[in-house]
Amino acid sequence: MVLNISVYDYDSTSNSDDFIGKTIIDLRTLDIEKTNFVKLELENGAGTVSLLLSITGIYDTAIFPENINYNKIFSPNYKQKVENRYGLINSFRNLEDVGWLRVKVLRAENLASADMNGKSDPFCCLQLNNDYVQTYTVYKTLNPEWGQIFEFEVKDIHSILEVTVFDEDKNKVYEFLGKIEIPLINIQNGKKKIYALKDKKLLNKTKGGIELQMDLVYNPV
Repeated sequence: MVLNISVYDYDSTSNSDDFIGKTIIDLRTLDIEKTNFVKLELENGAGTVSLLLSITGIYDTAIFPENINYNKIFSPNYKQKVENRYGLINSFRNLEDVGWLRVKVLRAENLASADMNGKSDPFCCLQLNNDYVQTYTVYKTLNPEWGQIFEFEVKDIHSILEVTVFDEDKNKVYEFLGKIEIPLINIQNGKKKIYALKDKKLLNKTKGGIELQMDLVYNPV
């Protein structure tokens, strides 16, 4: 998994920008679910580029079987390390880090149509306190399948996970399709569940539902 990076000089007076240089980075060398600072040399001594890269929205290992960094998070040892981290013996190690949440966004079904073709271009956003992530967009469907996994550090076990589905628009004015809010203390570990989407105020149901699978580990002290 290689990310190709090209640098151009923007030219407002013509239809083409001037190419400066390019470089690549192997994403397997980066830590997942963290912000990585990288400084890369452009080819042919054209300079350097500094980036902050975050790899999030982890796919099933069947899609990336060669990626050791992704495979390790699905191993029993990884889950055991998380459980040990939040065991009673570490109760007062870090009072602002009380737990760990993994959310697998599986799919949505029977979504509302937002486009003239009778379809939507849905993507899903997840927010836990100030942490915000989103899936990729699945185009021209009312039944998207994502299969993406996200991990959050839990700072308050009484927090609420907010999940919102939008329709992507080419003008970047996204149309709301539905949302849900899930108190962390109500999560049933490992259970796949379809949640009925609601309106912005969570008062009435909207069309469709979203299927999630979650695991929560936290220190009860």
